[in-house]
Amino acid sequence: MSPPLMPTREFTTKGLILGGLTAIPFLAWQFARAEITFFQNLLSAVPMALITTALVGYMGLNATGTTPVTSWTSVKREIKRYLPVLAGMAGTGTVLIILRLLGVGG
Repeated sequence: MSPPLMPTREFTTKGLILGGLTAIPFLAWQFARAEITFFQNLLSAVPMALITTALVGYMGLNATGTTPVTSWTSVKREIKRYLPVLAGMAGTGTVLIILRLLGVGG
């Protein structure tokens, strides 16, 4: 049997790690744009990273409980632990997008 690729047992944590890795190319692309200021780049890049990471983390949360060794107690614990984190990340990203659309920050 091969070792796990990510050193965590919780699927949500694996999703958060993969979401962060998925967001890196988008962040690099955003900061490569030289025609706008660093703060404007930040206001565009951070919401993308937060929402991308939250979505991939939520996909990982949906896989919780699919293995034969998972107990119902651990599934409930993982949902209770990570759902507020994922909702907070997605909510913060959404608020930042709305602020950007309203013209806050230039």
